[in-house]
Amino acid sequence: MKIRLTALLFSAVLLAGSGQALAQGNMNAVGAGLALNPVASVFVVEYERLLNNHFSIGVRAGKIDYTWEDDDYEEDGDGTGFDVTARYYFRGQGFKGPYIGASVGKWSGDYSWVELNQRGRGSWDATNVSAAFGWTFQMTPNFSLDPSVMIGNFSSSSTATTGARNSELGGYIAVMIRAMFTF
Repeated sequence: MKIRLTALLFSAVLLAGSGQALAQGNMNAVGAGLALNPVASVFVVEYERLLNNHFSIGVRAGKIDYTWEDDDYEEDGDGTGFDVTARYYFRGQGFKGPYIGASVGKWSGDYSWVELNQRGRGSWDATNVSAAFGWTFQMTPNFSLDPSVMIGNFSSSSTATTGARNSELGGYIAVMIRAMFTF
């Protein structure tokens, strides 16, 4: 019963917020972006929907490529993932100006490793939780550029072809640039 009531209230908030955003103009955005840090690069595509003039929710799909080196150990990997996002735009003008955001998602991939004279392969699954601060610069009424800084945390588990299992909790900081089209 609590789950149904929560779902009903959540739906009502979404519908009410969507009507407010619609009165102000563009309420949907699609975009593509690139996030970088010294270890990894991530290409993403996103869909974002305004709930009202301050809040948005969205989905993001991405592809990560990384190389990790630690003394005699080197790992090269890639993977794909999916995040659910939320953003708060401070100005209350929709997709404009400074914002803070958060995301949570699931990612998975494969890797190969080399350590001294040994080699192997493996696969990993991770849960990603991140926060972002960015600024959306409106270039035209329907096009924006969005630089941001992301701070995140992941917990992953991996299995190597040797049978070894590994769990890891890690963090990251990345800079990102997105190009967004609104409609």
